[in-house]
Amino acid sequence: MPEWMRRVQVAGGSYKSARVMSRQHISTDEQAPGTVLACCILAQSGLGLKVVGLLHKAVCRGGAVMPGGGPRPAG
Repeated sequence: MPEWMRRVQVAGGSYKSARVMSRQHISTDEQAPGTVLACCILAQSGLGLKVVGLLHKAVCRGGAVMPGGGPRPAG
């Protein structure tokens, strides 16, 4: 699956990285506000996710975003 299809923004909850995200796919600027590749993180609590990129319209009809207080990466 192409990387742009797996991009999500963590809007709440905590997670840790399961593996290193290549800067070819996620830049430091993108990762700072919580944009990650869904396949590269492990949830440490319930997560609020916002689909970003080209699949946003297909997945989030109406632009719904799960509530949350922003990403809190774990240790």
